Amino acid sequence: MKRDEGRISVSARVPEPVSDWRRCQRRVGGVKTADCSASGRGSPPNPAWRRWNAGRRGAGIAGFLLSGALAWGGVSGEEPVRLTSGHLDLRVAYHADRTPPLELVIADGDARREYAAGDVILVVGETGRLELPMDFPPLGQMGEALWVLPQAQEPDLPFLGFSAEGNPTGVFAGPLAVRLVGIEGPGHFFLWQSGFGTFEFFMNSRDGLDPGDRFPLAVGSHSHANWGFTSNGVYRVTFHASGPGQGMATPLESLPTTFVFHVEPVPEPEPEPGAFALWQARHWPATTNPEVIGPDADPDADGRRNLEEYALGTDPTRADAPDTGQPWIQLEHGEGGVRVWVGVEVLADRSDLEIELLRSPFVGGAWGPVGAAPEVSEPVPGPEGAKVTLRWPGVVPLTEGGATLYRVRYQLKP
Repeated sequence: MKRDEGRISVSARVPEPVSDWRRCQRRVGGVKTADCSASGRGSPPNPAWRRWNAGRRGAGIAGFLLSGALAWGGVSGEEPVRLTSGHLDLRVAYHADRTPPLELVIADGDARREYAAGDVILVVGETGRLELPMDFPPLGQMGEALWVLPQAQEPDLPFLGFSAEGNPTGVFAGPLAVRLVGIEGPGHFFLWQSGFGTFEFFMNSRDGLDPGDRFPLAVGSHSHANWGFTSNGVYRVTFHASGPGQGMATPLESLPTTFVFHVEPVPEPEPEPGAFALWQARHWPATTNPEVIGPDADPDADGRRNLEEYALGTDPTRADAPDTGQPWIQLEHGEGGVRVWVGVEVLADRSDLEIELLRSPFVGGAWGPVGAAPEVSEPVPGPEGAKVTLRWPGVVPLTEGGATLYRVRYQLKP
């Protein structure tokens, strides 16, 4: 492996046997036919494939497909479009009326549409995953996983290339370059082209980013390469395009432009710690024992569960009940008898709690919700934080000699 003018050139031969020729050639690149068909399974490439792949060897400009200007219809939407297959290009577009004049977009060759970087997610499906058949610097070691969008088209993966098509003539004085300037994700990113047993690397985040992490692109051309990721997850890959302008001392440039890749399976994001979890960590930084910090625990033995202490803003490490935070009852006399109002003051920012009033007709009886929503007062500042009063109005009439028990239940929202 060596770096020459910003590129890493690697020559490798896949050892025998390899179980599936098609899987081998499309994932790692254009290895020799014998290397990938030695097991008797799979089939060698047809002559058309040999001609196609051979045209992509070398310095990365020879073998480009040239074409005239294309007319593209732009699209933009609020929700990013997930592109899972089809012919796509990361296109360098020139706009004479913009500063800077170059723009990086995704061109959908099948739908003849263009997408701004923020309007699209490029999906590397699970069929793009392979295990390296040998130690393969810089991609990884034998047996390690690699997710690849190959330079040969596959029906269930994006066929992603680079394009400088559709730009006016007389603007550029030489070839363009797309440079890797930033990457955020769970693994490393690589871009390379492969031929028959040869590999040429253009971008490699494993050894850091420098001006050599670039892909050359002739004006009016387009080309394909292998896009590799060492782990599944979400990547944000940032590119910058530049090229010499006719009669200009400084190059034409784009803004750094970030494209999102979903390398599947994308793990579920870790949930942010809830307010109750942060409250637990603040009061008990040295333990995770659920008998101490759990929502139903009562480590200060004051008869008030941690979840109630959390709602009321009381100290779970100091026995302060029943001195503070008790619910209150107000009786209202009317023609139908006595009506009961039950209230309690809780911290206003406890949005992760469900607070409900329960009642029971007698001691030892079943508890059930009263079925009425509380009135909520305006927040009132206090030493523990702003508090609101929850007040359940007229929840049940009491007749002479009757009795009803009430309690407030606190639960974390699911």
